[in-house]
Amino acid sequence: MTSCPYCDLIQNEQFPLLYEDEIAVAFLTPTPHVAGHTIVCTKKHISILEQLPDDIAGHLFDLANRLSSIIHTALNTDGTNILVNNGPTANQDVPHFSINILPRRKNDGYKFDWNKRELNNELMLEIHNRIKTQLDKNIKNRKEEKEENIIIANQNKDQDKKQNKDDEENYLLKQLQRVP
Repeated sequence: MTSCPYCDLIQNEQFPLLYEDEIAVAFLTPTPHVAGHTIVCTKKHISILEQLPDDIAGHLFDLANRLSSIIHTALNTDGTNILVNNGPTANQDVPHFSINILPRRKNDGYKFDWNKRELNNELMLEIHNRIKTQLDKNIKNRKEEKEENIIIANQNKDQDKKQNKDDEENYLLKQLQRVP
């Protein structure tokens, strides 16, 4: 198995971290696109966004948001880009999910040259419908999953109540049996 450069950095006690908690770290990347280029990532190796549990994703984006503001103030920048390169085709060059914070200054020469494409209405509608269908399925599945979890939790509560009642009854029976 090849090692992960971010995992190696995180495990290197000599490497200076900007931030660390039980879930995430933030550090200046050794290969920055601009001065102050900061990486926010999980301590645990997770390759892509889709593998992140929702609570951890929320934690990482909250941290990126706070760091963006801090970096903006500390470096007196005009703004920041917050980027996620999710998968090799999306230019993810390290196989560890990360959020990039790029401090920006007016006329800093760093450009995102995205070539915009025009799509005809028919193709736009087809793409819209395919995404919407998949989204609706996902929402339905998540709703059903949550409902199942609620049912299981309620069943567990009922079992706990029954067990507690049984324990109480057994205790009382044992106490009665001990009476001379």
